[in-house]
Amino acid sequence: MKTALESTKDENRWFDIADNEYATKTLRALGDDVKRKILNSFIDTPRTINEVLRMNCISHTSGYRKAKSLIDDGLLVSTNISQTERGKSVNTYIPIFKNLIIRIVKDKVIVKVQFNHTVRNRDLLPPLIDKLEVANKIRLSL
Repeated sequence: MKTALESTKDENRWFDIADNEYATKTLRALGDDVKRKILNSFIDTPRTINEVLRMNCISHTSGYRKAKSLIDDGLLVSTNISQTERGKSVNTYIPIFKNLIIRIVKDKVIVKVQFNHTVRNRDLLPPLIDKLEVANKIRLSL
């Protein structure tokens, strides 16, 4: 069993995205105004895609396409909790990262991330672990 101090250390652990393709997808998503709005809308609370699109006055056609892209890229994940909208059961989503730092050192772009606490111990992480390295491999003062 973990102590409170160990749990806090895990929550504050930073990882580097080692997979260049995944880092590029992450940076492209953040560079897209609509995708960034969508991601930011999920930060505090799991929500449905429709709810986020309405909150931000985003067109449903392009908004669903961009949200699907975020899901496909592994930046948004289902919470496995459904809500009912218009008589239908729909999934709620959260971003996989709670914090993200982009650093440029000489000619190398380094993306550092902290997992969202509700995602950290889920089954979907193993495919992502291959794309991450423990932050200690690249020592930068934050």
